[in-house]
Amino acid sequence: MSSLYSDCIVIDNADNLTVPFALFVLSSAAFGMKISWTDGDVIPPNHRMSFKNALHESSMHCFTKILVPKWDMWVNEHTRRVNIAFEELEVYILEMISEQRNSEKKEARYDLFNNLLDASVDDPTFTDGDLVNDIPKYSVEDTTLTVGNISGDKVVLPVPRGTGITINTVGLHYNPRYWRNPEEFRPARFLDPDWPREAFIPFSAGPRACIGRKFFETEAVTVISMLISRFKVEIKEEPQYCNETFEKRKARVLDSRVGLTLTPTRVPMVFKHR
Repeated sequence: MSSLYSDCIVIDNADNLTVPFALFVLSSAAFGMKISWTDGDVIPPNHRMSFKNALHESSMHCFTKILVPKWDMWVNEHTRRVNIAFEELEVYILEMISEQRNSEKKEARYDLFNNLLDASVDDPTFTDGDLVNDIPKYSVEDTTLTVGNISGDKVVLPVPRGTGITINTVGLHYNPRYWRNPEEFRPARFLDPDWPREAFIPFSAGPRACIGRKFFETEAVTVISMLISRFKVEIKEEPQYCNETFEKRKARVLDSRVGLTLTPTRVPMVFKHR
């Protein structure tokens, strides 16, 4: 919910704007699907949920899907909706696979999904399930990794062929070996010319890194800069919080929940024209 006044714009929760916007970018860059603010409630024939809502529910409640057993996903309205969202997203992706593979006229499309689909044509081991579920990352040969342990010593780890490999991004970002007071929210740490760049991988790393990286580093920074140049951004003053201290307000505004990403719980904001 938001309100528009003559000199300012009041938004009850910034998450109501940022999450849909991020999903629109993800839908376009990852799947080549164009969605807007207004078409989310249109459910196509033979579907139980729109693509937009399926993508939103799946991304916001992925941990429900991970933690709740499949046989227990119908226990209440929330788990039922999450289960339907994941089932519908799978159906949408399978439909896109079928449509693209059976199309007589191949359009040049450059989203991640279609790039992977094109790459799978000459690889018999790459199945539709890999596109729908996950792209495994594993060692293609016997190798070794040289890493440092907690004492600072170098340790050589053998990595046999076929070993599944993943990066503990959260552990890396909260590692005190690289970050001073890692639990503290202090954006100014990145102004230090010697901040540990190799220990900061919010977009992952390598050729399979996040498809949104270039968007964020170019367009998103530009949009944010233009926004800040036109508006003064403040936290909305609310009667129930009139006596809270700065530290309490900071804790309330920075409170977050974990989903597919770390999302603020509630950030009421006021944009005042400069």
